[in-house]
Amino acid sequence: MVVDIVVKRDRGYNVIVKGKVGPYSGDNNLRPEFRELVRWARKNKISTRCWLFYELDGPETPPNLRRWEACLEIKDVLGKKEDELPQGVSFRKIPSQLVASVMFDPDKFSSRLVYHGLECWLEWRAKNRFRCLKLETNTH
Repeated sequence: MVVDIVVKRDRGYNVIVKGKVGPYSGDNNLRPEFRELVRWARKNKISTRCWLFYELDGPETPPNLRRWEACLEIKDVLGKKEDELPQGVSFRKIPSQLVASVMFDPDKFSSRLVYHGLECWLEWRAKNRFRCLKLETNTH
């Protein structure tokens, strides 16, 4: 099986965001946050699309202070206001930017391997003066 990393300019996204502070907890790291976002979108009959995972701090940050964000792309929020969101959830516009993207089948390839492979690859690019602004994994 081949798993390729592709650098591309991605489109912008309108998302709802739920953050978390704490150590990486494995494959289920942001699962409760994504569940809450999906539950709210379904309850409010809002179409969703991509799930985006952000790691805001690197390994140099103490584990209990590391920040993470679950971002759920939403299609239309006309008439929705910030005060209608659950506590700790906010709207955000993510601008178009360069991304490192990987397409893989999680039934055939471990998401943990993809995550760590991307992390090491991005560190290598940074050391060699390449820059990637966001880490994104797509599962299909």
